[in-house]
Amino acid sequence: MFADGKKRMQWLFFDQGSSSRMDDFPCVSPVGEAQDCRVLIGQWYYYLHATNETIDLCRTREDVGRPWLTEVLNAEEYAISEDDLESAVRQWTNGTMEPGYYQISPQIEQKLRILLE
Repeated sequence: MFADGKKRMQWLFFDQGSSSRMDDFPCVSPVGEAQDCRVLIGQWYYYLHATNETIDLCRTREDVGRPWLTEVLNAEEYAISEDDLESAVRQWTNGTMEPGYYQISPQIEQKLRILLE
């Protein structure tokens, strides 16, 4: 997945705030309008973050009265391939690979639900 072969994981902690801050994650829909890209599975919201070089599977958990937490996951640990990630982004961008935040595909959602619920 990465040229150096190292596992990539990142934890971000944010200040306490209202759950409305989660709306700062705009998603690109096939028609180019912003929509909610997070899919709730268990206690976590899952989504994809695409840059010019990578597509990351991310999850965020928000707890009332606590800082909310975002994690970049190693998709391979969840049986999600690079092809699965690319297909999910292409689904929302009409076949292109544009940077942004995207909803996970139904295939990725099904894999995560089987493993996590």
